[in-house]
Amino acid sequence: MPRTLPQPEPMDWNESVKWIVGLAGKKVGQLIGSRPGDLANLLFDFRRWLRLEPGEPAEKELRKIEQNPKELQPVLDEITKLLSHIADQKKYEYRYEGGSLTLDAALLSSEGSRALSYRDSRLLDAVVQVSADDLSTESASRIRRCAESSCRKIFYADRNSKSYCTSRCANKTASRKYRSLNHAKRAERERHRYETKMKQRTGPHVKIRKRPDI
Repeated sequence: MPRTLPQPEPMDWNESVKWIVGLAGKKVGQLIGSRPGDLANLLFDFRRWLRLEPGEPAEKELRKIEQNPKELQPVLDEITKLLSHIADQKKYEYRYEGGSLTLDAALLSSEGSRALSYRDSRLLDAVVQVSADDLSTESASRIRRCAESSCRKIFYADRNSKSYCTSRCANKTASRKYRSLNHAKRAERERHRYETKMKQRTGPHVKIRKRPDI
């Protein structure tokens, strides 16, 4: 007799978006770690997010993934692709297998609830469809790619003006810009120190030639 899964509380929009962004660029091994319950918790969150019911094709796939977690990787890769297009403000297109869409009008007045759900579709299709729903609002414009050239990580900006995933990246960019803008001044200070040092050795009236650029 098949075991009955608990019916989890669905995620609200704000939780969904941050959860999706947290999956960007991840590998299965990074998400499930080494603790026995990590995979179960991850799949539980997938069920909450997709609002799955027993017997749906996507639910059956999740059960298979319980035995072979590597099958989840293409799903994570497609989420990353979708988020990358949003972060880079590019057009995203995806062709999916047949399924059905349900609009629950009772949820329209519930703040933060999602009125759309998808049925009879495979896991990857359901993930892309629900991701697109969650990420199609104005607030999704806060999904950014870190402006630090050595990072470029996708992140969710808690402030609209935020351009860097961490203060470390912001400081790294600021330091590089400062060094670049002050390069001439630093060079001039170094030249002055060099001339002072040489005149102390050779006398004040000796003309010091500039060292050739290498």
